Amino acid sequence: MSVLDSFKSQLLGTYHNRFQAYSNPHDFAYITVSYWVEDDMIKSHSYHTVYGPESAYRTNSHNLSEGSGGKILMLTYTEDDPKHPCEMLFSREIIDGWWVANNQRYELIKKGQYVNTYIAFNGAEYHSRDAGFDSVSNELLWGKVQGQEFIFHKQSQSA
Repeated sequence: MSVLDSFKSQLLGTYHNRFQAYSNPHDFAYITVSYWVEDDMIKSHSYHTVYGPESAYRTNSHNLSEGSGGKILMLTYTEDDPKHPCEMLFSREIIDGWWVANNQRYELIKKGQYVNTYIAFNGAEYHSRDAGFDSVSNELLWGKVQGQEFIFHKQSQSA
């Protein structure tokens, strides 16, 4: 199995953070995240589980390519700005097999903001954190800071 195929097989599927949301509802909404293949592209969406997938608050398309040293480049295209992808370079942690990426500054030009995104997954768990900052003042506008990641557990595999 190629590095890219291994990456996809660990990423694709549906994840929920039920345990985290139920144990700490004040700080973590109950969210579902899904990744699947559609028309030779990886697609994803995130939604509040109680409202269902038809009310997704985020829908993305992703292009994947294998880079040097077994790294995977994920270009994420949003509906808000489909021509300006967010680049995430994933590397695999040797010790425990997690794929990890952190984008420090993805500019949301139309909004005068930038986003810091962290993603890590291992085929059973998926951790993520997004935080939006004012592009000028660097003030946190929304989201979670380091150490406040959402912790999702895979509930089903996707083809």
